[in-house]
Amino acid sequence: MVLMHPTGIFTNPYAIEVLQRKKSELVAGIANTDHLLDWLIENGLVSEGQAEAIRALLAAGAHIYAMDSDSQTPLHLAAPHQSHSAVVKLMLREEGKRADRKSSFLHMAAQRDESGFARTLLRHGAPVDAKDGRRHQTPLFYAVSRGHINTAKVLLEAGAQVVDGPGLIDAAFSTGDQALIALMLTQAREVGPATIFRAVERDLPKVVAALAEMGADVNSRDGSGRTPALHLAVMSDSPSLVHLLLEKGMDPNITGAGEQTPLHLAARHDRYKMVDVLIGAGSKPNSYEHSYLSLSEAPLFLN
Repeated sequence: MVLMHPTGIFTNPYAIEVLQRKKSELVAGIANTDHLLDWLIENGLVSEGQAEAIRALLAAGAHIYAMDSDSQTPLHLAAPHQSHSAVVKLMLREEGKRADRKSSFLHMAAQRDESGFARTLLRHGAPVDAKDGRRHQTPLFYAVSRGHINTAKVLLEAGAQVVDGPGLIDAAFSTGDQALIALMLTQAREVGPATIFRAVERDLPKVVAALAEMGADVNSRDGSGRTPALHLAVMSDSPSLVHLLLEKGMDPNITGAGEQTPLHLAARHDRYKMVDVLIGAGSKPNSYEHSYLSLSEAPLFLN
């Protein structure tokens, strides 16, 4: 049997029809099944009920993740078209059979922030919490770690689980995106007591507010248990965070290392605006806690 060169198939509508009817004989002699797979989909030559040509190409070894010059896979080309729904389902089933795969189409969508593509994949049955073969991570982890909030929202709406709490929260914090961090914190099953301190440390007032709304303890301390969040906000010279913490119920007279109150720190380090804010919130200007602190060490007498 004489087999046609792929370019002859591309330009000959009759050859396409023959491919769909005599797929097994023809596909066996096609050198570039990846190219043909893209071309058939892109040119609308595979619609509902005509997915046999795709199935034949896949059986012949067509690479489902092969990309064209625009970094689009065959599934990217098929996904936007309702008439290619059968092809999308077929390729997702084919992907599911490949136990040795290192990634998935949904992981790819998460890494590239293709929220629309991700939504289509999920609608056609892509498993939302599948883990890849490289880092054993879910698509949500990749969306979060790369700061792709739109795709993260799509995955969460589809039921993605925030079960690896610390890992996902750490990934969110590493982006510095307050909206994304707040989104992940609201989805977490539990938040560690030092999380609010971490948000203060990174000067993330929106995250602090979100944590407070979730019921996090604003009087939390750092990992050593010695430094309250309010002390850190004072030392960071962040009036907005000091106002926020006090507004959310933080004790203005909470003590840290050496039994120092926030007002001690503000006075000692010339944070005059902080002094006014703290006194206005109820800080005691003449407080000193232990006998080894003399009267001259009370905030009222500092400086």
